[in-house]
Amino acid sequence: MNEKRLAIIAIFASLMAFAGLIWAYFEIKDLRDLQQKLDSKIQESSLTVCNFSTAEASYAQAIRKSERRLQVQQYYYLGSGDCRSTKYFHHTGYGEPYVYGRVKVTDTWAWANSKINEFHGSALKDAYRLEANIGDSIEYSGTQDALLCISANGATEIREPVSDETCPEGATLHGFALAGRSRSNPQEWVHIFEQPNWALSQGTPEDPFFGLSLSASRARTMLGAIERQRTLEAVLNAKKDIAYLGAKLTDTNSPLSPGVEIESAMAENIFGWAQAMRAGDIITAINGKPVFGHADIFHELQEHASDIDRGIDAPIVLTIYRVECPDSCPINASYFFNTHNVPQAGDGEAIWWGASNGWLFGQAPLASCTGEEILKGAGNIFAGSLEALESWLKERPFNKDKLETFTYRTKEEYKQCIWTRQQRAAISRQTQKDYYGNAELLGVIGPGGIRMLLGKGATRAATRAVGKGALARGLAGAALEAVETALWSLSSSAPGTALLDRIKAAGKAMPLATGLGFATGTLLESSAPKSLLRRR
Repeated sequence: MNEKRLAIIAIFASLMAFAGLIWAYFEIKDLRDLQQKLDSKIQESSLTVCNFSTAEASYAQAIRKSERRLQVQQYYYLGSGDCRSTKYFHHTGYGEPYVYGRVKVTDTWAWANSKINEFHGSALKDAYRLEANIGDSIEYSGTQDALLCISANGATEIREPVSDETCPEGATLHGFALAGRSRSNPQEWVHIFEQPNWALSQGTPEDPFFGLSLSASRARTMLGAIERQRTLEAVLNAKKDIAYLGAKLTDTNSPLSPGVEIESAMAENIFGWAQAMRAGDIITAINGKPVFGHADIFHELQEHASDIDRGIDAPIVLTIYRVECPDSCPINASYFFNTHNVPQAGDGEAIWWGASNGWLFGQAPLASCTGEEILKGAGNIFAGSLEALESWLKERPFNKDKLETFTYRTKEEYKQCIWTRQQRAAISRQTQKDYYGNAELLGVIGPGGIRMLLGKGATRAATRAVGKGALARGLAGAALEAVETALWSLSSSAPGTALLDRIKAAGKAMPLATGLGFATGTLLESSAPKSLLRRR
């Protein structure tokens, strides 16, 4: 009996399970059908909002849910050069996003706006010219495609775009602009806040997403350039400029865009070499630092000229753009001194630096500072020797302080000495060009003249390799003069001059040098003192 009951219960349970499976199948099918119907009516879209202005922007976005209903979402904040993307769901046929935004005018925003107005000048119509004070709120309402009354609790009411529109008490009227739609994907929208009258976005109505990441990068770069220039202007106004580039610059694209154009340039640099820069070049960087306006160049020039590790003997590296160099090329340049703000050189100083640089292959500042340290060492040795003798005679302890009678310069003081004298030599070259140049020429030919006065004893080693007689002495003199001229050309060229250009300069001077050397060599016999000509 029990076995029959158990069998009946098992059969009944099986039938119930089978019925449940059939019910579940049709239920799931109905759910799938329902889901497909819902999916056909619900869509997912995305909205990307970018801020290409120079201040933080706050914005609200409203999504159209029906013909007369827009849902306003919370406020968002975007820094300069930032973008934000949000996804949302909507019914088919609706879902257009509208955006309202505003920025609070800051020092940077106001500075950029003033430069934009200045750049456009009279070409900017008064209707589009924006004058704003720090602290003002600038609204980005676009074309006001939708007017919404927004109350404090977030409730909205759509109004028609009429000029005398008012809102209920406790609500504020805001104009929302319709975002741009992607051409490739109708579910993607974009809206951009930009500095008034200065568009950075490259998108078009057909493709508003084009170049979005590049424009965002340009906005961040522009903000950094503006903040740097504002700081530099304050610094430059507070101190005197001591250097200038030797070129007339014009900012044809305003300080908000990279590059400053060279309108004209001096033919030669301060060292008398041809300038590498020329009219029409666009400077995009100086010493590796980006250039957006005049302030970038002027400030780096002052920093370079005042730096004891650089100064006049270190080249200024300009990155320039020109037709034959579209990818930008580095060129070397040297600065000139602003004679209104630096002491000018006198005749005697110019003659001294010209002659000594000619004699010492352009290394007179280094030689003079080093020579002073050597003389201090010799003086300390002499003072120490006297102290040693005196202490021995008087039978007293040796005073070690005598070994430091003359104080040596520190490393920084030694570098400062060289830098200062390099500056003074360059100022002499710039302000007393004739005196300096003539004295330098005398310094260059000085060794040949001394050899002529000293006689063949000065060229004895050279003549042994060439032979005997007047011809040998002439050839030896020419060889020595050629070596000296080559050394002078290689060591006294403008900073940053390529080795090939230095060799070419030495080659141009070689005929005159060898001719002078040959002449001085052949004159040794008649001009030398007899004691020097006597064979040993």
